[in-house]
Amino acid sequence: SGKSTLMRSIMARTAEDDEILVWLTEERAIDFIYSLTVAGIKKEVLKNIKIISEFDNAQNIGSNVNSYQEYFERMVSAINPGIVFYDNLTTSTIYESLNPNMQTRFVSWMKSFFSKKDIALFLIAHTSAGVYDNQNRLIDQSDIRGCKSISNLAEYLYVYQRLSVHDSYYPFVRVRKSRHFQHDGTFILNFNKHLMTYVGDKKVDYEEFKKAFKKKDQI
Repeated sequence: SGKSTLMRSIMARTAEDDEILVWLTEERAIDFIYSLTVAGIKKEVLKNIKIISEFDNAQNIGSNVNSYQEYFERMVSAINPGIVFYDNLTTSTIYESLNPNMQTRFVSWMKSFFSKKDIALFLIAHTSAGVYDNQNRLIDQSDIRGCKSISNLAEYLYVYQRLSVHDSYYPFVRVRKSRHFQHDGTFILNFNKHLMTYVGDKKVDYEEFKKAFKKKDQI
């Protein structure tokens, strides 16, 4: 839990300087807008955020890959944002219905499209069933639900996980791939309970992190 919250935190910062598009597969636009207002995002920032929900646009999207891709390309091209936040791929009805080979082709199409449009894509993917935050090992890219080509095609890859220790939560992000910049490490995230959003991060020493990991609550 917490991936969408982290996405909203990054998205709000990005929307301060650029117009963005948020593509939702799990919630309606009105519910997402409410979560943004609760987080205290300013009206001038909200104006830079365009939202498309698969729940709200099921009729336009259609029921097959071709109609989905046509609608997706048309809407992204019309809005022409600086970045698209896609939350999330692995719960999209169309994507879930595909076999692994077709999922790979779907992700390849998506990468090709955004490359041609010169638009950045921030893609969220869930883990497979049976993978939990407090399990006895770190979550990694091999735990992504569905086809594993997502991690191979990504330019940058971050793994989010949240540990619980004696009723306290410790969300962190591990940088697993950074293709164009020298950037790695593990970062503890600072969560603001009042705003229900992340407000900062701190890089931690790996040995210190391992000690904390051993103290986590057992499933």
